[in-house]
Amino acid sequence: MTNTTPDERDTTNCPRCGGSLVMRTSKRGTNEGKQFLGCSNYPKCRFIRH
Repeated sequence: MTNTTPDERDTTNCPRCGGSLVMRTSKRGTNEGKQFLGCSNYPKCRFIRH
C-alpha cells in the first residue's frame, strides 16, 4: 500500500488507460515551451493535462 492521497494518484495516473503521466514540454503551436502532463502510452493514448 502506498502513502499517496487521492489527489496525488489523479495526477500520476492516466484516467483513460491507467498509464503513468509524465511531464512533457510542448515543441510547437501556441503553447510552445510550456509544460504539461502527457500519458506515457502516447501515441496509443493521447490524454494530456495542462
